[in-house]
Amino acid sequence: MLARPHCGGWRCSSPAGRPRLAWRRPTARAAASSGGAAGDASESSPFGSYDEPLAKEDLGIVWAQRHGDASAPPAFPLSVPLLPFPVEEVMLPGSVKSLHLYEARYLALLDEVLASPGPNKLLGHVVVEQRGDAVGSKAAAFPGAFVGQNLVLLMGVLVRVLEVRTLGVGALVRIQAEGRVAVTEVTQAEPFIRGVVVPQRDAPLGDGAAAVAQQVEQLAATMQDVQNLAAKFRCKATAAMHHAMLWYGRAPLVPAAAEREQEPGQQQQQEQQQQERQQQERQQGPGDAADEAGGGDLAERAARLSFAALGAVPEASPTEQLKLLRASVGALEVSDTASRLRATYDFMSEAGKVLAAKVALRSLKLG
Repeated sequence: MLARPHCGGWRCSSPAGRPRLAWRRPTARAAASSGGAAGDASESSPFGSYDEPLAKEDLGIVWAQRHGDASAPPAFPLSVPLLPFPVEEVMLPGSVKSLHLYEARYLALLDEVLASPGPNKLLGHVVVEQRGDAVGSKAAAFPGAFVGQNLVLLMGVLVRVLEVRTLGVGALVRIQAEGRVAVTEVTQAEPFIRGVVVPQRDAPLGDGAAAVAQQVEQLAATMQDVQNLAAKFRCKATAAMHHAMLWYGRAPLVPAAAEREQEPGQQQQQEQQQQERQQQERQQGPGDAADEAGGGDLAERAARLSFAALGAVPEASPTEQLKLLRASVGALEVSDTASRLRATYDFMSEAGKVLAAKVALRSLKLG
């Protein structure tokens, strides 16, 4: 029987504490840990929060990925180590965050990931819920959820390791989510979880391609305005938004759109085009790759943009953080690209208005 992984003791970057979804039952452990230190004893988490100050001795970078390496997609189904998280730490494709790993089992996981063949060092980021209660029942119904004997793994994304820094205690690992995946099998429980994952794709666009093209153009313009406003605030959320939009502009490691039916000879032609894009990316810098605005076909660009735009919101209040969390969960639940684009546009349009008001207020104070 697979025991539920320990993933309590998280801290939120918000001073008011971590936002919580209404459908997820609060626990005494979670409530007590919201203000606790990441290095506390038995109730501690093996990870630190995204915005946790680096107060520990930094011994330098021990591994970092080159930009060109990111263009080598893995073969699926893929067996990878899985890191368990509570729903409050759900991660969208394109988003970036840092983890402080210091428990022996998770350092062993990191060693295995870095020793894996290939240029990309990959692992799964999954939400874990206990099966058998009201929360677990709802989690089991989530699209792509893996239902085990006593736990549910859901909202999975395949993440790529960007950088590893050695600390006095443990390691600081910077990761980026590359795409939604579903766990199809758990093959190992100790000392850490390992499972088999496959891409979780959107449904085909069908006759709605023209409307989706307009939605992409509309959301991209909105995000340009939001990014200009966010640039007024020098904070990690602004950097996270920037990284997510750069990710949108790159060739996918994990496909987000549905597979299209191949005509004779079309697959070979697409493989050749993919190789040419990868070669071009190796010769370009990150900024140049982003200028291509997603590349590839419309369905893939649309799906990636619908996730990337929800990457972060600078200067968000606790209430706004909770709204972003709910929007993120909703984005992972939906398999219709047009619906997600519409919901993301509505959310970011409102977020942009709030951010504009904060910029104006700040200007008045500085004036």
